[in-house]
Amino acid sequence: FASDPPLAGQSILPLLDLASRIVPVAQQPDAIVLLRATGGMRLVPEPRRSQLYDALFTAVASHPSQLKAPREAFGTLSGELEGVYAFLSVNHLLARTGQISPSEIGSVGALDLGGASTQIVTPLPRAANAAAGAVPVF
Repeated sequence: FASDPPLAGQSILPLLDLASRIVPVAQQPDAIVLLRATGGMRLVPEPRRSQLYDALFTAVASHPSQLKAPREAFGTLSGELEGVYAFLSVNHLLARTGQISPSEIGSVGALDLGGASTQIVTPLPRAANAAAGAVPVF
């Protein structure tokens, strides 16, 4: 879509249609539409990246549903945040499917080999985690 940003907006219309059928109409004004791209978008130079996000925002803003979002809700994740979200997702899904107990959430690392970037997240030992109070980013 980097060569034709308006197509990016058109590409999400089926997803918006699906979301408008799933999210009850009464709750749509309170639903948050958030779009965060990852590694591939970090390679797209400005101003093209902004043009892509503008096209995506326009698609949401003009959609007939009540799903709306501020322009600031569209952007690119840093590699660090992309890794943290992968780590959280893996641990949450493993707990939800009963493969780890709730007390083990945060004990499984994540390796995300994407098309334009790679994130590796390893859990800290419980004692170090408690002492640090946060997950360090390298």
